[in-house]
Amino acid sequence: MACLEIYTYTQEAEEFGIKLEKLGFDYARMVKRGDLGKMMKNLEGLIASQLIKLIGGIGKFISLETQAMREDK
Repeated sequence: MACLEIYTYTQEAEEFGIKLEKLGFDYARMVKRGDLGKMMKNLEGLIASQLIKLIGGIGKFISLETQAMREDK
């Protein structure tokens, strides 16, 4: 969660006169820190508490209104 919080703050930095260029993610480093695993567990818990079925797979946006997903078996 720390990575998301930091990213959110940087998005608002210009409002305070701070300019940042080429902001991005280092996915491998985030995984190594364990932030993504914690975030996924929190999201899975929230989803389960709302009785929503979670389907694992790979998805992509076809258009603004259409998404496609290949379900993991």
